Amino acid sequence: MTSEIVVMNTGGIALAADRAVTVGKEKASYLVDKIFGFSGNHAIGAMTYGSGGMFHVPWKTLIHLYEQQLEGPLDTLEDYALDFIRFLNEHACKEYLTDIHEVRHLENVMFHKLNQLYEDLSELHQETHHQNSRIRSPEEIQDLYKEKAKAFLHKSMQELQEKDYQEQLNNEDEEMLFEEYGHQAESWIAEKFEKYLYEEEWTETMKTILILTLIKDFSHLLSGIIFAGYGRQDIFPSVHLLIIDGKVNGKTKFFTRQYKVHQDRRALIIPFAQRDMAKAVMNGIHEELEEQLSADLLKDFKNITKVMIPRIKEYVREDEVRDAIKKEVDSALRFIFKRYEENLVKLKREKFSEPLLHSIKTLPAKELAAVAESLVHIAAFKGNESVTMETAKHSADVAIITKDGGFSWKKRG
Repeated sequence: MTSEIVVMNTGGIALAADRAVTVGKEKASYLVDKIFGFSGNHAIGAMTYGSGGMFHVPWKTLIHLYEQQLEGPLDTLEDYALDFIRFLNEHACKEYLTDIHEVRHLENVMFHKLNQLYEDLSELHQETHHQNSRIRSPEEIQDLYKEKAKAFLHKSMQELQEKDYQEQLNNEDEEMLFEEYGHQAESWIAEKFEKYLYEEEWTETMKTILILTLIKDFSHLLSGIIFAGYGRQDIFPSVHLLIIDGKVNGKTKFFTRQYKVHQDRRALIIPFAQRDMAKAVMNGIHEELEEQLSADLLKDFKNITKVMIPRIKEYVREDEVRDAIKKEVDSALRFIFKRYEENLVKLKREKFSEPLLHSIKTLPAKELAAVAESLVHIAAFKGNESVTMETAKHSADVAIITKDGGFSWKKRG
């Protein structure tokens, strides 16, 4: 994992990225370019994270080819981002992003999801046997597993069915996927699952999960492409994030997210990829610690009721009164926990994130770059010290973009 940071105010925008990428089971680290500037009268830059390319074509190459075909500046930053999607879809780009690579990508995603289902059902099978081995016969346990597995698969399918299609994709694309990959999915399911894990009647449900994953979900192979800067008509800088995950039926699968500054929100810090340490600086507490504290507190609150019930029975004989007291205590504890969470959100905002953002509202672009670089190094330091992180010890690339000056490098790795 690596870290990419955007820091911006109404006067400019800074991009910073750790140059490391970690590849393979051996976690070998390599240096790659993740920030790309546009020349001439295009006051924009791009930054990438996640998968290093699309169908084995590096994003560096695709972004360079896109820049070459640009003529005059586009009106807004959003226009650049959506025009990049058009570029990936158009005929000229098919020389690099061929149909065979689309097929291999979809097969890879589908097989990865199949392995995920296998792991989920294996874990469910183990758990069911472990919990019931002393109180049920093997046949009863297997029947219970089948009941749970069927419910799990149905819920997974239903959740995907209720999701909207990703941008550009529709029901026709779904029908095409079932036609093109349905038989292959059935074959893989039959080959993958042992009889104790799988019932033949589940095949249709599992096939639907695999196919819908291709069109309604995003895979482990996704990439983030961050466009940052100004269109011709933009007064303030903005960021337009594209999450891209291959193609379906020749159409790029993606979704978008925008981040903007304006008169009422004059500064933003946006971490991407390895975000935990940057967010810890912004919020005053690490997410993992916050989640653990909340979980422990909630567990203690629940235990209060369990401890109180036997004591209540010593003094209150009527069942109805005891139940009423228990409900009142439960309600009071839920209210206290809710207040705790609300106050924590307020404390993080008032004591940490708002003062930090206030301090960068009026910084010049070169100072924004220093903030962005510092946050990247904090993320990298955490990565180097923790066995759960993979960030390599390398310096960062840092760039700034202003309306009048366009893209310029502040520091190259």
